[in-house]
Amino acid sequence: MEKPIGGYYEIEKLSTGRGFPHPEGVFLNTGRNCLEYILLSIGNVKKAYIPYYTCIVVLEPFEKLGIPYEFYSLDEHMHIREDIEVKEGECIVYNNYFGVMDDYVALLFEKYGKRLIIDAAQALYAKRLNGLNIFYSPRKFVGLSDSGVAFVENGLDVSQYPLDDSSERMSHLFLRKEKGASAGYELFKENTDKLIMNPIRRLSVISRDLMSHIDFDEVKEKRNANFAYLHERLRTSNKLCLPSMDSFASPMVYPYWTDNKQLKSFLISHAIFVATYWPNVYDWTTPDMLEHEFADNLLAIPCDQRYDCVDMERIVRLIQDQIGG
Repeated sequence: MEKPIGGYYEIEKLSTGRGFPHPEGVFLNTGRNCLEYILLSIGNVKKAYIPYYTCIVVLEPFEKLGIPYEFYSLDEHMHIREDIEVKEGECIVYNNYFGVMDDYVALLFEKYGKRLIIDAAQALYAKRLNGLNIFYSPRKFVGLSDSGVAFVENGLDVSQYPLDDSSERMSHLFLRKEKGASAGYELFKENTDKLIMNPIRRLSVISRDLMSHIDFDEVKEKRNANFAYLHERLRTSNKLCLPSMDSFASPMVYPYWTDNKQLKSFLISHAIFVATYWPNVYDWTTPDMLEHEFADNLLAIPCDQRYDCVDMERIVRLIQDQIGG
């Protein structure tokens, strides 16, 4: 049986914790609740601009708070396609896609200032620029059942929110560690569903303690090494023009844009679990839109700390077998 690569995380290897990139942030139970916390802290937001190419859970805070929103499109560089005028009392949300858009985030901050909110769920290690509204989701990078970190000036008193309880949402992490990916997959889905429309709470004691025993420096080093390996081998066939590696801190995945419409299913058939970002995009867009193409053919190739260059070479060979070259 082929070794599975990708998919949900197991409980992380625990060690002397070091290198968590945002210790001074506000620690809450989910990234989407960090977004809600930012919106509440800003106050009186009249309208938001949100990318078509994003996860459906991003809409939760706007729907809970009754804030109207309008979708916007991206171009082939993952930049905002149109010149959007964000008026007083409005905000614009932009994703740091795949964790590789740090430089572009800085340009957007120069343009929009405090009307900009950065969704850094895919960019845990991205630097927080002074005064930038931004939120992170550590559970997208390491084995945690929940977690979010928010930054906003004049944030609401976080002590008003109760502590969360993670104890009933962690079973999949242990099952994958002990029995493999398939053993805990259904519980992973169940535990993820428990986060839907959850109220804002402070990060649980369990999750906070686990984070304090994760070597985030090592996680970053392994991710960067795996990403570099994949990019060296796949850059010539990748339709996505990626920024140089010295322009971003650390990636979530290796984004690979291909014309080969069978590649995703081919990789999955070989136990390379390539996530779809994001299924809801199909409902929000039409087949002629670039975001629809991204959801179909921009593959999120795993490159995280669970793997090494041997695993990356296996991925490369499978891709080359399928596309030729």
